[in-house]
Formats: sequence, C-alpha cells, structure tokens
Amino acid sequence: MIRLIRDGAVEFAAEVPEADLPVLAIGQPVKVKLAGRTGEINGTVRIVAPKIDRETRLGSAQIRLDTKEPLFAGAFGKAEVIFARREAIVVADSALVYGRGTDDCAVFVVNEGRVQRRPVETGLRKSGKVEIRAGLEPGERIVAKAGAALREGDAVTVVDLAQAGSVKK
Repeated sequence: MIRLIRDGAVEFAAEVPEADLPVLAIGQPVKVKLAGRTGEINGTVRIVAPKIDRETRLGSAQIRLDTKEPLFAGAFGKAEVIFARREAIVVADSALVYGRGTDDCAVFVVNEGRVQRRPVETGLRKSGKVEIRAGLEPGERIVAKAGAALREGDAVTVVDLAQAGSVKK
C-alpha cells in the first residue's frame, strides 16, 4: 500500500512472510509493480519492522520508491526484492531425474544422439525452474522431460524447444 511520508517522498508498505524476513535488509533494491500501471518502479528497503503479526505470520517492511510520477495514496501493488544476482545455468524442473536420496539429482545429457545420465547439484528454485550449480556446462543439450522410461545410452532425436514451439501445424 502506498503512502506519502516526509518531504513528499513516496513509500510502499509491504507485508512480508516471516520466513523471508531474515534475508531482508535495509538498502536492498526492490522492484514494485502497482495495480493498474504498466512497468515497475525502483525502490529500496528503508525499514524492516522487528515484529511479526501473531495471526497472519507476516512482518512488514517500508520501501522508499524512487519516482517522480504522481501516485495515489492507498494504492496496492507487489514488490520483488533482489537478494542476489548471478549468472547461472537454469533448467526446467521436469528435466531432473531423482535417485534414491533427496540430494541424488541428475539430468540426461544428449551426446551424439544418445543420452548419458549426469549427476548435478541443484540450487535455487522458482516458478518451475531450477539452478544447476555443478555437473552441467553452458550450452550442453539435455532432455527437457526426462521421464522414468529413459535409460543411459538410449538413442534420442534432438528437437530444439524454441524452434518446436514456433512450428505451425
């Protein structure tokens, strides 16, 4: 919710799940999308309140918005805090094959028309995508939907997903 504060500055009052509060820090960059507006407004975390609501399990943070646009007090929006930014190999969650343990993850890499099961170390997950921290090199081709029927050494036909999605039937 937007409100005006001292010296005409504009602030976004954010409700934050308690699990995310420990990683929130003053000065972190934020992107805010307001209801009914296109584009994002940059901001920074100004205050992280040291209290969690007992009923909702939400904490709060105040985000200073960096904009000269006129905004309406009381407007609602959504904020995305940027905790860290790094280059990473990211694959669809459906490409992962799980072994016996929870840390036993692999992908099928395609090499000369045959698949090879390759153990990988996973990292962050978001929206059906998984970061691969180790075990895969940039540019290697993998099976997008591994499935239980695929075995080491099976022959496959390579189809580029970007091109397959643009083919008209």
